[in-house]
Amino acid sequence: MLCISMVISCQNKNNKNNSCSKSKIEDGLYLLTGESNDTSVFGHLDTNHRIIRFNKKFADSVDQKVYLLIDRSDFVPLLLASEPDSVQMPDKKTKLLLNLTNPAGEKLKTFTAKHLNQKVVLVMNGEALTKHKVRSVISDGKIQITRCTDNACEYLYYEIKEKMKKK
Repeated sequence: MLCISMVISCQNKNNKNNSCSKSKIEDGLYLLTGESNDTSVFGHLDTNHRIIRFNKKFADSVDQKVYLLIDRSDFVPLLLASEPDSVQMPDKKTKLLLNLTNPAGEKLKTFTAKHLNQKVVLVMNGEALTKHKVRSVISDGKIQITRCTDNACEYLYYEIKEKMKKK
């Protein structure tokens, strides 16, 4: 299972460490390789890495770092077999359920096995939307997003549904 937060793409085009202006990030799950409030700590980035800005709307902590560094060399594409589902939890928060296609589900199994106990981010529309810690191998192709603050899961649910309508 995964844990949550949220993120937005970088805005500062003058930062030499910022690789946000390069190629578009495909929707999917990416390895998180660094977090900081200062992009200069990441040094020179190769083409596989990208700095993204955390969207505080989805933060579950006031101590959340502003900038995240992701590795684009190995990721799970966000290819859904069906529309997302949302379930209200006893604490009134929403749990979002995503069912990946078989090929994406197989990639998720390999990816989570390789990155067990590491942090990953879910990226959609060029923005990192959630942050998770991989706690187990996910072999059924299903992602559960929980612990959303305020209306974060509802927002994400409708964004994913709208994106699926456009395909």
